Amino acid sequence: MMNTKTSIRFAISILFLGLVLGCAAFFIIKRKFETLDQKIATGLSSLEISYAHRLDLIPEIRKSGEKQLGTTATALVPLTVAEDYGRRVELKSLQDMNSFMVAQKQVTSAIFTAIKAIQKSANGAKNQSILDLAKKVEVSENRIALSSQNLKKTIRLRNQFMNRFPYSWVARSLKLPAVDEL
Repeated sequence: MMNTKTSIRFAISILFLGLVLGCAAFFIIKRKFETLDQKIATGLSSLEISYAHRLDLIPEIRKSGEKQLGTTATALVPLTVAEDYGRRVELKSLQDMNSFMVAQKQVTSAIFTAIKAIQKSANGAKNQSILDLAKKVEVSENRIALSSQNLKKTIRLRNQFMNRFPYSWVARSLKLPAVDEL
């Protein structure tokens, strides 16, 4: 049989061990959220770079369009407007995502309208440089889709952690907000 002193020491040891393990778990979970937040920031950066790469193709599209359609082609006007709008709206955080996506949809529409108009011109459909340009746009769109998909996965994973025990307790104690899905 244990005496009273031994029982108290044992209870204090158990409490201390629980405290140490609880603190360790807290900091491990906190680090998990920090890692996921860093992945989200990296994903945003990757998405912005992919969109910037596509914007960098616009001068080449415009040049080809002017060569095939002439400098007064109406199909190229939305391209210039969309490029300007696309470059002005920045993606600094997830809160900027809605306005950024509106701008990028306008850019996508203008690019595909210009490419189709160039390809419909007399020599555009057979011109290898136009076909190469269309391929570059396609590759750029695939990069955007992949970056967006990876970002959505990371956001979904973070939000799943926010709703699981013990992650939810840590998130509440750190006052971490949930991240809106894209």
